[in-house]
Amino acid sequence: MRMHQGKKKILYLLVSTLLAISPTAVAMAATTIGNNVSVGGTLAVTGATTLTGAATLSSTLGVTGLSTLTGGFISAASSSVSAGLQVAGALSASGTLGVASLGTFAGGILSTVSSTFSNGLNVSGALSASGTLQATGAATLASTLSVTSLATLTGGFISNASSSVGAGLQVAGALNASGTAMFGGNLLPSSNNNSDFGAYGTAFKNTYTSGTVWSTSSTIFNASATATLFVKTASTNIGGALILKDSATANCYAVYIGTYNGILEAKGVTSTLVTCPDN
Repeated sequence: MRMHQGKKKILYLLVSTLLAISPTAVAMAATTIGNNVSVGGTLAVTGATTLTGAATLSSTLGVTGLSTLTGGFISAASSSVSAGLQVAGALSASGTLGVASLGTFAGGILSTVSSTFSNGLNVSGALSASGTLQATGAATLASTLSVTSLATLTGGFISNASSSVGAGLQVAGALNASGTAMFGGNLLPSSNNNSDFGAYGTAFKNTYTSGTVWSTSSTIFNASATATLFVKTASTNIGGALILKDSATANCYAVYIGTYNGILEAKGVTSTLVTCPDN
C-alpha cells in the first residue's frame, strides 16, 4: 500500500516537473492525474477526455468539433449560441426563453400552459388551439380562421367584407345590419305564429314580393287616414283584382272593383271564376 502511494507521488512530481520545464507537455498514452492540474496557457486535447469529477474553467472553453454531453449541461449564467442549436429531444427551460431574433419551429410549437405574446404573432399556416385562445389586443389574420368548436365573442365581431355562414346562425339578442341583409334561403321564425315582421312605430316602408302573400288571419290596418290599398297587375286579361276562395266549394273568384281587364268601368263590384293561386 505504501509502495503504491509512493508511485503516485513520484508520478505527480514527474508530471509537475514536465509542465513546469516544458512549454508543451505531450501524453502519448492514457494518463490519470489524481490531484489538481493548473494550466496557465492552452490545453490541447487531440483524443477523448474523461472527467469523473467537476471541471472548473476560469476562462473560455472552445470546442472546434462536435461536443457530446451524455449527462446534459446546466448553464448558470446567460448563454449565447452564435450558430444553429439542434435539440433532438425535449428542450426544458425552467426560466424564460428569450429569442432576440426570428425563431423558426419546423415541427410546430406546443404550449401546455397559458402563453403570452407581448408583440405580434405571425402564423403563415394553420393555428391550432386545443384550449382557450385569448387575444387582449387586435388579432389580424391574413388567411382563414377555422374554429371546429364553439366560438364565444363577448365583445361582438365586425365583418368589413362579405361573410358566409355555412350552417345555422343563432343570435340570442338583436341582429343589427347597418347595410343590406341578403338571404339565399328562407327567412323563418323559430316557431309558428310567435314573431312579427316589423312593429308599430318601427314598421317597414315598402314590401315587394313577386309571389303570393299567405296569411292565416288577414287584417289590414292603417294608422293614417289617407292610407290607400292599391291593387294592380301587369296582365291585361285580369286587371287589378282580389281573389277570394270559397271554403265550401274550393272555387276561387276574382273580385273587380270599378275595373275589368284593366279598363275603368262603372260596374261597382263584379266577380268571375278563376284558377286558384294555390293550385
